Amino acid sequence: MDMNFFLATHSAQGFVNLFEQSLTASRRLLLKGSAGSGKSGTMRAIARHFASDDLVLVPCASDPDSLDVVWDRSRDFAVVDATPPHVLAPRNPVCDQVANYYAHIRPQPLLNKLAALNDIEKTLNDAHADAAAHLSVAGTALLRAQRTQTLNEKAVARTVRQLVDRLLDTTRAPYENQTMLLSAFTPKGRLCLTQTLAQTCDHVFVLQDESRLAAWRVLSLLVQALTVEEIGYIRCPDPLFADRTEGLLFPQCGLAILIEPPQSITTPCTLLHCDLHATPVTNRDLMSLCETHQRAACLSLARAKTVHDELEKIYNPAMDWKAVDAHIARLIESLESA
Repeated sequence: MDMNFFLATHSAQGFVNLFEQSLTASRRLLLKGSAGSGKSGTMRAIARHFASDDLVLVPCASDPDSLDVVWDRSRDFAVVDATPPHVLAPRNPVCDQVANYYAHIRPQPLLNKLAALNDIEKTLNDAHADAAAHLSVAGTALLRAQRTQTLNEKAVARTVRQLVDRLLDTTRAPYENQTMLLSAFTPKGRLCLTQTLAQTCDHVFVLQDESRLAAWRVLSLLVQALTVEEIGYIRCPDPLFADRTEGLLFPQCGLAILIEPPQSITTPCTLLHCDLHATPVTNRDLMSLCETHQRAACLSLARAKTVHDELEKIYNPAMDWKAVDAHIARLIESLESA
């Protein structure tokens, strides 16, 4: 059974791109092409052909029904959509191969649509810029709300110690540290991949914390302690502030620690009842402003998705699909033989 994670998202700090940091495959197939040129279809064909428990599928945050990456950890290769905004260049011709889908575009059907393409591209870029602006406001509002709080540092330290002791009791199995997004801002809202939780974890410890100030502090100290104890984990950055942590997954023992997962989660949860704040949030308007602008950002991404679909409708009829299908077959053959 494959796992799903995000590797990119808009955030309050700009566009977050974990491709270079998190994709450790020694071989990469980099797909270059326009919207509607068959890149995601290629990845789905490759995922079906190499289906296994070691497959990691990375959905696109701008369109979760599309793929950014297919990563086969057992065969040590990754197939990557290497077009903007997550541009990847080949490291060297031995490690990386580039598949050029622009070569399969027939230019003639597009000649009378160049002005429309330019207008659509501008509208698409504007929608993404609007999403980024809304998330910047949301992040500023959250940080301002947090400034009205203080932490109960003794309670924080006690919570961290309890979590470390629980992990020490359940695992000493080696696990390589990884960083991957469990949540991202998408056209469907702030989306958490709860199926991945269900696949990797039997139980979730939930840090309930509206402003995330105490929870971020707990997870930051916990990462430090885990390093000392040599306990491996998957760190899931917070999509609003990717330098903070939203959750830690421990597949080797079936546990996870998350900040307020969505109600749709099916994995059994334990709420950590501990008073980590010496003072509560006092400015409700700032918290409301943060939520409002996160929702507005997702609406902007939904507009961008609609515009991107228009691009696909223009490029799709201009593709030489027989050539694309033959190309996919050659790519699968090359991945098998390498």
